[in-house]
Amino acid sequence: CDVIILSVKSNASQDVGESIAKVLPPNSSATIVSFQNGTRNPKILRAIFDCSQPNVHIVASVVAFAAEWEAGGTTFALNFPGGCIFERPRANSQAQQHITCLVKALSKGGLQSKQTTRIESIMHAKLLMNLINPINALSGVTIPKMFAQRGYRLVLAAAVEEAVLVLKSSDIGAGKSFPVIGIGLFVPLLLRLLPDYAFKVFFEQKFIGENYKSSMLQDVERGRKSTEVEFLCGEIIRLAPTKSPVNTTLLQTISESNHPHSFFSADELLSLVDLD
Repeated sequence: CDVIILSVKSNASQDVGESIAKVLPPNSSATIVSFQNGTRNPKILRAIFDCSQPNVHIVASVVAFAAEWEAGGTTFALNFPGGCIFERPRANSQAQQHITCLVKALSKGGLQSKQTTRIESIMHAKLLMNLINPINALSGVTIPKMFAQRGYRLVLAAAVEEAVLVLKSSDIGAGKSFPVIGIGLFVPLLLRLLPDYAFKVFFEQKFIGENYKSSMLQDVERGRKSTEVEFLCGEIIRLAPTKSPVNTTLLQTISESNHPHSFFSADELLSLVDLD
């Protein structure tokens, strides 16, 4: 086995990683690619394999497109066309050969992909954008309908701004990178200033389907108690528990909700995070 792509939910990384370790031989030199949200998964996987299979290489990546299941999961539609961004392994290593082949295969199939030495910065920038997910999970509505209501956008703006401030004050180098700072400057500004109809026009361009929901909302609707919120809002809270009240409220509300009926209107969610 040359390449293993891990695309399970982040809260399953530990269990799935341990299961893979049990079936790989001790001398395996496989490359495991983390296609997952959050920033912690590569560390979780490295902690598992560094002891049992030290030649296994873990590669972080960022999936730069949105995906949508339709017709009961029989159709897989790509939206916000993009590709995958991979951590660049050590030069001339077997892992680099694996990733180079994977990048070529994905690009040939229509997913323009590349390698980078700045994966930490890109992962943290993606983390900021993924803060959409907990707000969508608490709204109970589709992504286009959520963005068409200013109250939800204000909560997202506050969550992103708070996260950027925490990252900038941390000892994480990526917290001061251009992608993170850029999102912190422009995304909250656009969320607050643009009117509702601007977002309606944007989503009418069919970048994503009108019924598109985050996977976290889908988890909530299915009554699943465990979601990825610990790997999104939780990443910010771990860095500065006393400086992340918005993300703390989002995490606690999702964790404590009696799924699938604990949804909040835009005004209710604003009040919940003390922004009304």
